[in-house]
Amino acid sequence: MNLNKISKLCKKNRQINIYDVLDENGNIDFQCVGNRYAFYALHGIGFLNETNIYTLFNIPFNTGNGYTVRHTNIPVYLPTAYDPEERPLKIPQVNLIQDARYGKIISLINTEHRAILINNEYYDPLDMSIYAYNIYSRVVAENKPPYIAVYDGMIFQAYIAPIMPGEETIRDMTELGAAIKNIIYYNEEGSFD
Repeated sequence: MNLNKISKLCKKNRQINIYDVLDENGNIDFQCVGNRYAFYALHGIGFLNETNIYTLFNIPFNTGNGYTVRHTNIPVYLPTAYDPEERPLKIPQVNLIQDARYGKIISLINTEHRAILINNEYYDPLDMSIYAYNIYSRVVAENKPPYIAVYDGMIFQAYIAPIMPGEETIRDMTELGAAIKNIIYYNEEGSFD
């Protein structure tokens, strides 16, 4: 994980969440850190708390700095254990959409539950391209969109929450869908011959 990029995401929202992942004996196995939209596993860097996270992220520590720091156990509905029965998602290579609401590039990912949108900046802290990881969708609550769980082999790396697109992006996606439907309907193929 790239700590500088995790720090940048947390600073942007002025929120830092530290999650303890416990082993079967109730001891801390490893920790995750992130903001409210994504968090990343930190293996082998020591244990973080509400005080030393400021030092790690190079944030001045005072009570009026405007940051919210939460430190808790990882929610039980977000499992980090590898499940060999789970099938990874196939992430298409071309799945980028410009979202005017966020001013960011977002990915359209089709899960077995439904299609979701992910802000691509949440891929940045990962050490490799998102295509090098195993990606799984996890439904955490009824009537909620699935989250994306990222694994390097069998090792948990991150959870990323979906985003809600702006109205302009929804309109653009609808227009794109109509254009694709039109291409398929007419079975058009271009040629210079």
